[in-house]
Amino acid sequence: METLKYKLLTAGLLLTAAAAPRAEDWVIPRTTWYISAEAQAFPDFPPPPADGSPADLADLQGVRDWQVKRSSAQCAAAGAAARAAFTEFFGDISPFPSPLPPEAAAILERIKKETDGAAAGVKDRFKRPRPFLRAADLEPCLGRIGGKAYPSGHAAISRVLALLLSDLVPSRGKEFRARADAAALDRVIGGVHHPADIEAGKILGDRLYALYKASPAFRADMNRLRGLLKTRPPAAARPSAKPAEVYFTRDISPAGLKAVYERLGFRPSGRLGVKVHFGEKGNRNFIPPALLKDLVVGLKGTFVETNTLYGGSRSDTKGHLATARAHGWTYAPADIMDDEGETALPYKGKYFSRVLVGKGMAKYGSFLVISHFKGHGSAGFGGAVKNLAMGFASPTGKKLQHSGQFPFNRQEKCIKCGLCRKECPVDAIREDFSIDEAKCIGCGKCAEICPTKAIETKQSRTGGLGFQEKLAEYARGVTAGGKFTYINVLMNISSACDCVASAPPPFVGDVGILASNDPVALDQASFDLVNRAAGIDDAFRHETGVSGEHCLAYAERIGLGSRKYRLVEIGN
Repeated sequence: METLKYKLLTAGLLLTAAAAPRAEDWVIPRTTWYISAEAQAFPDFPPPPADGSPADLADLQGVRDWQVKRSSAQCAAAGAAARAAFTEFFGDISPFPSPLPPEAAAILERIKKETDGAAAGVKDRFKRPRPFLRAADLEPCLGRIGGKAYPSGHAAISRVLALLLSDLVPSRGKEFRARADAAALDRVIGGVHHPADIEAGKILGDRLYALYKASPAFRADMNRLRGLLKTRPPAAARPSAKPAEVYFTRDISPAGLKAVYERLGFRPSGRLGVKVHFGEKGNRNFIPPALLKDLVVGLKGTFVETNTLYGGSRSDTKGHLATARAHGWTYAPADIMDDEGETALPYKGKYFSRVLVGKGMAKYGSFLVISHFKGHGSAGFGGAVKNLAMGFASPTGKKLQHSGQFPFNRQEKCIKCGLCRKECPVDAIREDFSIDEAKCIGCGKCAEICPTKAIETKQSRTGGLGFQEKLAEYARGVTAGGKFTYINVLMNISSACDCVASAPPPFVGDVGILASNDPVALDQASFDLVNRAAGIDDAFRHETGVSGEHCLAYAERIGLGSRKYRLVEIGN
């Protein structure tokens, strides 16, 4: 009976392999900076498990197991490292200065290309198809990519780079090798490699690195890399013992805006990016563009934004720019920073090992972050910290921050008005107004606009206050090593974000404009002034059901800024 079962499994495997669509093949260039083409051939390299053998079937089952248990966050993390570059693998734990020195980047890219080419040569000999081409029930979350499966090029490249870093900084070898192992496993989680492909990639990486070390050219490059290492570890950012200065005017006008900006003493370097929110189509609560015109034009700034995770008018660059023009943001250039993709910035925190931002961020030497301070259904409120975290993140980065934010609908409070179904960007709300978590992206728009607060965020599903901590960590990663300053505009203060097409009316009158070089102090002062105007301790919790104070406390704890501030009122 067991023999018959094995034969049926084998037959089914072959049938699905024959029926599956083929992925486009790749042509990967071969290079010989360090070792010859003959040395890269490895004629004795062990083959993959034979098709249909017990080991082969177990290999496929390993992919199936991950397909069942993988999360969207794991898929997103695997996708972020798809380029197999040094920064994506090791950027947040790199022993080199950030940004990576051009000479180091060139050497590491050279090593990556030679390893990639050598792996491609071995792949061409074995021609093992990717798992999803061999079994119809496998669907990779990284897409049906081209190329061969055995051995894994990602596993080989990350292994070589980990061994290289271990030689440069021996005391951190275990850390580097663990990161390489995690990067290799991402390829199985993503559904594009079998477990045996990964192990073979590690073997290939070990063998290649041994040959590289015998190369005079490689040893010379290693000496160059040693000279480019950080001279000392960076000092951890800590909240200042001295209260941060926050400048405040009640004059919500171009003159008032310019007055608080000038008190900052900020001197832009390089190209200046002015981070704003253009407002979702249909929304009328966003900052009036005319308010910023004199300042932005005088500074020769460029408006910068990133595309949204959800649908709507700003989910792609063409629609995003059209919405910006329609809303009056026409007097300065506008740049959607993720139009040409994303890049990873190094950051090590509780939730993230890197932050994913629009690739275009690298074009700017400094940033002026101008935020509309208002409510938010998941964060309590949105100001400078949220504008940094979500506003600079690529859609993948946004998804990683939102992961786990699935809402649920209390049917006894639901009046079936249909607003949530209308606003949901991914049609995740069923006809009975329950939430389809398979479709939900956790953006929280439904909870924000629900008139009876029937849609709530369940603590057990969101990890409690994790979302606010993720915002703080992303903001910390975005700003690390950069030149930033901040302005909050406290007007049209409603309970919902400007990303909602039909935002509710303001719940408190206009307060003024605040500016600071510390985003945490700025948001704390803005929060306090809104509470004072509303006459209650936490006006946003009253309006949204969520307190945003934890985000500020966590942001202070991780060194983004200080909650202590000195309010300097000017021009009144």
